[in-house]
Amino acid sequence: QEQIEKKENKVIVIGETHWTKEIPIFLCNLITKLKNLDYAVAFEIPSEYKNNLDYFFEQEKGCGLSTEGYRNLIEKLKSEKRKIFFIDEYAENQEQKENVLASNIIKLSNISEKLIIIMGDFHASKYPIEAGNEKITTTGSILNNSAIRDKIKFIRIILENQINDDFNKNFDEVVDIK
Repeated sequence: QEQIEKKENKVIVIGETHWTKEIPIFLCNLITKLKNLDYAVAFEIPSEYKNNLDYFFEQEKGCGLSTEGYRNLIEKLKSEKRKIFFIDEYAENQEQKENVLASNIIKLSNISEKLIIIMGDFHASKYPIEAGNEKITTTGSILNNSAIRDKIKFIRIILENQINDDFNKNFDEVVDIK
């Protein structure tokens, strides 16, 4: 919570492990505590579902944020009249997806006092990821080399079994929600 409230942290990129029950509940509780802060929230959900969220949650069960926990979080944000954005787009390949996500975040970075991004931790990694012989440029690594890099904080939310995960070094802070 304190990293989100710091004035210099204008864009908070939260990396989460998809399909967990605990992380959306944690995020809902966290965001509830930020009542006095002007913030918007952007989700790694395809923008085409902006006006049809029910369809997304019913039909896109394989998508990372298509869970009951995230549905509840979005409903909570709506009830608080928060600005909500969906920043994902269908892409032909991983590189295009990462570039689109980063571009959409940069466009939204001045929309409110704070912008909280909720996306998979793979995308949120502030450094490129080595996968075999391939180096994948992530959304976070694009943002980390962009004009807004000094305003961003990269946070990974983990479960207890990820505490010694080497991937944690790709984030400014790691929050273990046990």
